[in-house]
Amino acid sequence: MNGAALRPLSIGEILDGAFTIYRRNFVLLFVTAAVLFAPTFAVRLVNSQFVYFAVSPLEALAIVALIWQTSELMLGRRATFGSALRVSLQKLPLAMVASAVSFALTFAGYCAFIVPGLLITARYSTVMAVVTLEPRSLRFLKRAGILSSGFRRKALVVTLIGGLICWLPPSAINVGSRFYMTAHAVRFTVGLRCKWIVIQWLMYSTVIPYLEAVVTTLYYDLRTRKEGLDVQLAADAVLDVGTMPG
Repeated sequence: MNGAALRPLSIGEILDGAFTIYRRNFVLLFVTAAVLFAPTFAVRLVNSQFVYFAVSPLEALAIVALIWQTSELMLGRRATFGSALRVSLQKLPLAMVASAVSFALTFAGYCAFIVPGLLITARYSTVMAVVTLEPRSLRFLKRAGILSSGFRRKALVVTLIGGLICWLPPSAINVGSRFYMTAHAVRFTVGLRCKWIVIQWLMYSTVIPYLEAVVTTLYYDLRTRKEGLDVQLAADAVLDVGTMPG
């Protein structure tokens, strides 16, 4: 997909398009996620809930990088680890704030009998994409709410299905391993714990790139539907061609 090929997508097309980008660029996206998530999982070796909570917002660094790479690939541009890292470092303070605020709102919503949490999930489904891809994104909550307005059922379904696809396999492995350890009285030693954290790191680095590809594809779908982004990019491409020498 490139900028000129952007168009309104169905729910299935968003999920399938995100998977196509994920599959074709798996090595780049996996390596980016693995490198940038490594510090977070290294801290988990400390076995301190306080330390883990303190550094967890740093996951925003990897999320911004993955969204940026997915965006570049969707627009037909060359995505690199270096460019994604530069953007994520520039956006990191705001991304950490956005991640913490959206998490707090969503958590509070789900604590209030589920439904408010679903509404908040739908409303702010593209917050991190807004922070990453738009130059003036200080009002990220308002902007994400504007984009999702009129399409919140779709945004909710896409977000929930994408999350289910990503988290079902790791969750099944986690539950299965704990059941096996309990059934066979396996001691959770320090060495075993380290191995398990490494496995979690690799699983996380595998599934998160797809989830961020879904978010990015949804973001462009909403902008295409509400703002005619496909027309804008097509016009820009024509103007660029028209100004080429010769």
